[in-house]
Amino acid sequence: MLAVNSVSEFASCQISNLESITLKLSQATFNDKEMQNLVDCFEKCSKLTYLSIQINPSAIDDQNIKLFLTGIQKLTLLKNLQLDLNLNCSQSYGILELGFNLQFMYNLTDLDLNLSNHLISNNGALCLVKSLENCQNIQTLKLLLRGAGISEKGIADIFQGICQNKNLTSLTIDLDHNQIGCQGATDIGINLAQLKQLKILVLEINFNQIRDEGIKNLGEGIKQIKSLVVLHLFLRYNYFTNAGVSQLGNCIGQCENMQSLILDFGFNKLLSDENNFELISCLASNKNLNKLQLELNSCQIDSQIAAKIGKGLSQLFNLKKLTLRLNYNTIEYVGVCHLADYLSLCQNLNELNLNLEQNKIGDQGVIGLTSNIKKIQNLQYLSLDLKNVQLGNQGIEQLALNLGNHSNLIQLKLHLHGNNIEDKGGFSLGFNLGLSKSLQILQLFIGANKLTDFGKNQMFSNLKNSKQLIALNIAKRNSINQITKNKLLKMLRLTNLT
Repeated sequence: MLAVNSVSEFASCQISNLESITLKLSQATFNDKEMQNLVDCFEKCSKLTYLSIQINPSAIDDQNIKLFLTGIQKLTLLKNLQLDLNLNCSQSYGILELGFNLQFMYNLTDLDLNLSNHLISNNGALCLVKSLENCQNIQTLKLLLRGAGISEKGIADIFQGICQNKNLTSLTIDLDHNQIGCQGATDIGINLAQLKQLKILVLEINFNQIRDEGIKNLGEGIKQIKSLVVLHLFLRYNYFTNAGVSQLGNCIGQCENMQSLILDFGFNKLLSDENNFELISCLASNKNLNKLQLELNSCQIDSQIAAKIGKGLSQLFNLKKLTLRLNYNTIEYVGVCHLADYLSLCQNLNELNLNLEQNKIGDQGVIGLTSNIKKIQNLQYLSLDLKNVQLGNQGIEQLALNLGNHSNLIQLKLHLHGNNIEDKGGFSLGFNLGLSKSLQILQLFIGANKLTDFGKNQMFSNLKNSKQLIALNIAKRNSINQITKNKLLKMLRLTNLT
């Protein structure tokens, strides 16, 4: 594989037998002669099957876009093409040329196009997808069309074109910051339902005001894709509520082959009606689901909804990896205790990433949380984000005691920034974690607390009791000087200290 940063460097290489090339030309500028040199290089690459190319935003204009794309078209054996094309030409002309040349690249199986932040509009979208209809061998398609000025009409055209490809198994499309609306989301769902062979779907439609009806109709289309194994949906800032989320969950629950699921609902108003939040429980029918990521930050979630989430998660018996972000909500200690109590029933969990930043859970909430986490016997990897949760000495002592006594925990990441931990709490944290018989990797972020330099030194010195610890990340914000770091390296017998 060849990776170069300029056309001259590319031209000086022996390229005739290369099968894989990456060109990072983000610093390059082109006149007609330089573009012709690039095209001449392409003509020598008769065996090329993989090409990844990034172009400077000001590098391509109306005069050389056609030359550039014609050169790529001549790579007749090309199977995998990644184009990060920041077009500086007139948008309709550039997209028209791109579409015209793509339709002749019959051997393409993987296509990755980044056309974000260019106002290609509905007409440009139509030109693009018409060309894709002729690329019937494409199996993996990635389209980045963020901020492209596409409305619901353009969205309908895009997905009608995509669904003509019956060999497509993986689709990633980024439509953030367009004007999709409810009707656009509905059209997406209708067309997705025709992709019966699709196994991987990544759909980013943040900032598009699709609302409850749009998210429901999107789900109706997704549930028709019975072959779906991986689903990633990013739906931030779309003005939907519990009702829409629960209807989507009901649809996803019917995708019986689902193994990996990411749902990002951040910054939507999921109001505190616990009787209308059935998202997680709807997923219980996904017997193959083993990896779940839920982004629910800034969703107005209170303690009742948190308990409801926990109850639903406890029904996902085969879950092995869980990422749950509930930061910037209104959960109190009762809610987090109920959540953790249900999480303790997920005995197959191997990895847990939990973010509770800026929730008022206090010492009692942290104690309840970690005492239940200790019960998850198969857990090996744990990340807890407890920034600004009103945590003090009592809570941190019990946290360290509970996690230090976990028999299988290998890697631990703790974000404890912005709490009320004093020297006494820091001493207990280091001492109890140092007693762990399994912990090998510790990442600790504990800035903006009430620890003195003496307290920090004691805290880290107490880790000397650890028999298994091989790597420690103490973060720059912890303000540990180099002398202390050197002492820690010697005292803890670490292979890595950062």
